[in-house]
Amino acid sequence: CFQVESSIAYQQLVEAVMQTEFVDIYNMTLAPVDIYQTDDTKKNITLRLKFTSQQRTLKAEEVNSAVASIESIVNQATGARLV
Repeated sequence: CFQVESSIAYQQLVEAVMQTEFVDIYNMTLAPVDIYQTDDTKKNITLRLKFTSQQRTLKAEEVNSAVASIESIVNQATGARLV
């Protein structure tokens, strides 16, 4: 779940996530789960990310590293932070 300023659109978060290399490397897909307005200045956007590989079972370290990279990219693009 990412917390963002209320002025940040859902699409901005999606675009930041989908520009990462993990879309191709891990056949990553994204699905919206929830958008919750916490107050007038913040909102929480929950996304479901799915990582798959047709060749092998992914290791937890690989997925955790990908999620950390995505978090950093989204933070730089939108100011979002994981909550």
